[in-house]
Amino acid sequence: MDENRSIWKALTGDGVFLLVLTGLALLFSGAFAIFLSFSGDFLPHDAEKIGFSSDELYLISPNLVKFMLHDRAAFGGVLLSLGSWYLWLAYYPMANGQRWAWITFCISGFFGFGSFLLYLGYGYLDIWHGIATLCLLPFFLLGLKNSRQLIQDTQRFKIFPKRADLLIRNNHSIALILLYFYAFGLLSAGVVISFVGITTIFVPSDLEFIQLCADDIGAISDNLLGVIAHDRAGFGGALFTTGIMVWLIISNAQFSKSLWQTLLVSGIFGFIPAIGIHFYIGYTDFLHVLPAFLGAGIFAAGIYLASKCYKVRT
Repeated sequence: MDENRSIWKALTGDGVFLLVLTGLALLFSGAFAIFLSFSGDFLPHDAEKIGFSSDELYLISPNLVKFMLHDRAAFGGVLLSLGSWYLWLAYYPMANGQRWAWITFCISGFFGFGSFLLYLGYGYLDIWHGIATLCLLPFFLLGLKNSRQLIQDTQRFKIFPKRADLLIRNNHSIALILLYFYAFGLLSAGVVISFVGITTIFVPSDLEFIQLCADDIGAISDNLLGVIAHDRAGFGGALFTTGIMVWLIISNAQFSKSLWQTLLVSGIFGFIPAIGIHFYIGYTDFLHVLPAFLGAGIFAAGIYLASKCYKVRT
């Protein structure tokens, strides 16, 4: 390292640090969202927009507050999962000059930052979220620009797996199939939740848990539905982006110990808050939590078979 090189150039020259910074920002945001959820508080600008603090709204409808906090806990878990993937992608394949990693960053960034537009579906602009996104975006784009110089290979970028990879032959192929199912489940859930967030906002089991209809909720505050829709759409967008990343990574990466560990950590980050918050608030409708349990089961089986196949030791 040239000591006459500026600190800024040293940190940003190859773009890896900037991409890592994006991952760290996602990890911080996810942890903060989970902290707020379990603390039972709204963000100050959310409370101002609604016209009620969480304690005041709790007196009107306890289950409505619990429902709103459950969305944020699940959203936080997905951000933690996504952040862990950003760190792995930057520190390993991107730093090693693998072309597919750079393309994966581009695609995930397009959907991740682009999903911010979903939040406007009900006319609510989260100022804190908007400022954080605008501040982070230039660093991410500069990271993409500078890291392009690291690309050394000409490996073909794959979106879909080869047919031969999906034939059930051994633990390797079964693990791969299960992980593709896991990624597809994240993608599908992201699409459904985003669509619900910008249209009806609630599914029937939500309203049954809250014990209010959508009109009654809207009557509490003019902006309440917009805040809830914002959280749902944001969660769906982050879930879809995570699914895209997992799909592209398992399609292109060489399986390794670090990849297995990141799969494990990202899955734990995603599933524990998403499932745990339902039992914490008492929202345990069978059909509502069933997809999360199915996804966790498929994920666990895939991780287990992958560890046996590649003899990974944790």
